[in-house]
Amino acid sequence: DPGVGNDDSESPTHPRSLVLRKDGVLFIGPDNGTLSFVCPPSSINTIWHIDTAKVTAFSGTDLEAGGTFHGRDLFCEAACRIASGLQSCDDLGEKYPQPELKNRYDDREFFKNENFVSLTFTPVTTNRFELFESDAIFEQAFLLGIVQSPTQAHAGNASVTQSKKLFIVHPQKDSTDTVIVIFNKPTGNIFIGPNNGLGTSFFKGYAPHEYRVCALTKELFLSATAIINTESAALLLEEQPIFTGTLQEIEFLGDTESAKYDADNRPCLLQARIWIDAYGNIKTTASSTVLDQVKSLQGKVAVTLQGITHPIIFADTFSEVPANTLFLYNGSSAKIGHNPRRSKRYVEISSNGTFGTFGIDFFKTGSHTPKSGEEITFSFSY
Repeated sequence: DPGVGNDDSESPTHPRSLVLRKDGVLFIGPDNGTLSFVCPPSSINTIWHIDTAKVTAFSGTDLEAGGTFHGRDLFCEAACRIASGLQSCDDLGEKYPQPELKNRYDDREFFKNENFVSLTFTPVTTNRFELFESDAIFEQAFLLGIVQSPTQAHAGNASVTQSKKLFIVHPQKDSTDTVIVIFNKPTGNIFIGPNNGLGTSFFKGYAPHEYRVCALTKELFLSATAIINTESAALLLEEQPIFTGTLQEIEFLGDTESAKYDADNRPCLLQARIWIDAYGNIKTTASSTVLDQVKSLQGKVAVTLQGITHPIIFADTFSEVPANTLFLYNGSSAKIGHNPRRSKRYVEISSNGTFGTFGIDFFKTGSHTPKSGEEITFSFSY
C-alpha cells in the first residue's frame, strides 16, 4: 500500500519498486528493507527500478489514477509478465549502475535475537470475518466496482487493456434471476452473472452506447465460464441475443447528490452505504469530495450507524489517532488521477486498532454486528 509506514519527507514518499536478480533467481518487491533478508550485501547481480508508467501501458491498469495496492497492481503484474515471457525486465524498468538496496536492515543485528532460531512458522490468518456470505450481495457488488474501475487509463472511450477481463458471479442454485452478460466498452471488462444488481458498476454512470447487455441460458453460462481463453469466451458471449429486460441495480449512495447543504452551501448531511472488510474496518461509499470540503472548512464530523452516533476525526496515518478514537481515512481507495471514474475516492472509517478495536466494534448493538450494505449517515457541524 504506497506510502504506508514510510517517511513523507522523502521523494518519492513510497519505496522504489524493484526487480532483483540473485543467483539466477528474480525477486520483485519494494525497497523497504524486506528484500535485504533474502539478498545479503554483494549478492545482487542486477537491479531494475520498475517504471509504473510502463506497467500501466502494458497492463491497462492506471497506476497513477488508482494503483491502491502495489502488491496486486504492480508487483504481481510485473511478475506475471516476466514469468510468462510477455515482457523482459528491461521492458519494465531501468537498470541501476550499482546494484544495491537503498533501504536495508542490518541482518547481523537481527539474527542476534536468541529467540529467532526457535521460531516455528505456521499458517495464520489475521481476518476476523469471513467475507462473501451467500446473502452479501452489496458487498460483492461494491468490491466489483472497486476492482473493475482502475482499468480505464484515460478519459474517453478507448481502452488500453490488451485483453478483456471477465468478472464471473455464479447464480445461487435456487435463484430465478436471469443470467446476463454486460460488456463495458470503455474499460473492456465483462460481467457475467445473475441480474440481481451485482453488475451495477458495469453500467451505472455509463451512457447507453458505452455498454451492451446480452441474455444467457444457464447452459451457455456454464460453457462460457469453462473457457480459459477470455477472448474466445467474449466472442461466444457477443453472439447472444440482446437482453431486453430491466437491469437490476444496487444504489451505492455517497455521491455529492446524496449530500444535503445548509444556507451557506456547506455540507450538513451525507447518506452512504458501508462495506466491512475482513479486519473490521468500515469502508463506505461516501465520496471524499464532500469530506474534503468539510475538512477544508474545519468542520466537525459525526457518524450514525444502527442508531449509534460517534464523533470522528480526520487523520492521514494511524499514529495520529488516539486510542479508542474513530478516524476518517479520506480517499483510501485511490488518489485523484486521469481516470474520471477511478478518481472518485471513498472514505474509510477505522481506529488505530489498539487492543484489537476496529471501526466496526464501535457500532455493535448486543450480538448484532453491522453488515455490508447498511446505510450510514455523516453529519457535519461548523
